[in-house]
Amino acid sequence: IQEVLAYKGELDLLERFKKWDPPRFPVTGHHLTEAGVPKGRAMSVVLHKLKEQWKQSNFQLSLEEMVTRIPDTLLSITQEDFKTSPKMGKRKRNKSKQR
Repeated sequence: IQEVLAYKGELDLLERFKKWDPPRFPVTGHHLTEAGVPKGRAMSVVLHKLKEQWKQSNFQLSLEEMVTRIPDTLLSITQEDFKTSPKMGKRKRNKSKQR
């Protein structure tokens, strides 16, 4: 992205992009486990639904607000959610970063 912005002469936008700190999703699997979400597919569905809520809030919901939503989100899961929610597995680490 930086190369494209520089190539197009968008230097102001390039500087803003370099300073931008993208929001990080605050909820982890540990939070879900603590809230009683069973491991496996249900955890993936709850995580997906929470991420959608976070996006809809324009990334403004805090960790505390997200954690309070976990029980209701778990209860709201339907069979259709298991079919349509993306599967989330463990991310493979880049071997160069493991050292």
